[in-house]
Amino acid sequence: DERYAFFEVPRKLDGVAVSIVARATDESLERNCRRFAAGLGLSGVFHFDLLQDTASGQVYFLEANGRLGGTTGKVLALGWDEPASLPYVHGAICADLPPADLHPGALAYNAQAALKFLLRSMRGALTTLDHPDASSFEAATSLLRMLVIGRDEVDIWRAPRWALAFHAQRLQRQA
Repeated sequence: DERYAFFEVPRKLDGVAVSIVARATDESLERNCRRFAAGLGLSGVFHFDLLQDTASGQVYFLEANGRLGGTTGKVLALGWDEPASLPYVHGAICADLPPADLHPGALAYNAQAALKFLLRSMRGALTTLDHPDASSFEAATSLLRMLVIGRDEVDIWRAPRWALAFHAQRLQRQA
């Protein structure tokens, strides 16, 4: 049983996804991904990194990662349990994969990375690897939006005291 899910990365810090948004499956893109995977002989869990030209809408394949990706926590927060699919795709469990509970438009983020993005934008220290290049006001409104409508990949609101202390300590070390 093959499954493909599509996610957009609207914000990056140091080239790493700060947030992701679940997207509806595009049949043409899925067909091209399946063809590309077959041509590479890929099986199991893998990720494609794609780039979309905002002017033309054209999608370009950048790379294939034959592993769980750096967005696994965010994807899990959105209802796609990649780690749980490993025994299915590698034949250890001979049954259909359990259904994913993805909702197009749902957003997941990493609170620590979002706060770091905000601090960097306030200092005017964003680099070419940070996307989008945002003013501190834009970064602050984006962070507030994430906190209100998104899901943190480590779900800090279930255990606020330890999680906030953890994030504050890590931010202090990195500042």
